[in-house]
Amino acid sequence: MKTLPRQIKHRPIGMVPVHITTRLKGSIPRKELDKLLAKRESLFASAEKEMESVPDEVFEAVASNKLQEVAEEFELLFDASLHEKSNGPYHLKNPAIREIILDSWHWITKHHGVYVYAICVMSNHVHVLVGGVEDKPEVDPARMMKAQKGFTSRVCSEILGTKGKAFWETGYYDRDVRDGTFTQVMWYILNNPVSAGLVEHWADWPGTWLNPDFDDLFRNPG
Repeated sequence: MKTLPRQIKHRPIGMVPVHITTRLKGSIPRKELDKLLAKRESLFASAEKEMESVPDEVFEAVASNKLQEVAEEFELLFDASLHEKSNGPYHLKNPAIREIILDSWHWITKHHGVYVYAICVMSNHVHVLVGGVEDKPEVDPARMMKAQKGFTSRVCSEILGTKGKAFWETGYYDRDVRDGTFTQVMWYILNNPVSAGLVEHWADWPGTWLNPDFDDLFRNPG
């Protein structure tokens, strides 16, 4: 049986937009996380079943698409757990901490050569859509995330009085945005607080930032 890789390396950030999700330490209970991982394995198994008859000469291309589909399905399950199964912490509800997170991504834009399309800071997790810029087509995501998470962890822990304790969960979840799905992903990120029942319109959520380049498309659609 042909298999798909379970551990997918973080690829350099280039001109294809990348949806990144980070979450607070302990934001998904261990029992729920185990269920998520089991569902993820089930998604992989179903995808592999569908690929049993795929010819070898096109297997790599089909596998790439299947990995994207699995990533998209798992992302929805992952986000649902953060909204519905979490029992805290909810440090990102703090306005001062929320602003630090937003500002940190604007700093990343200037110092790591990426283009930020949108940011949504929820109470226990953050969605960011980023991409490369023309004069710097590839950015090392590990270096970028280490800088962003390291700084925000240190400053936010000082505010909370939790110095020495982990602020973010280890690692982060990311996936490339497939051709034809950019608008869908943008609306998903912007409407995260709407889906959670926190506001009626995405622009009313104080933790959301939209790049002004996209105001006509998403803030003031004609």
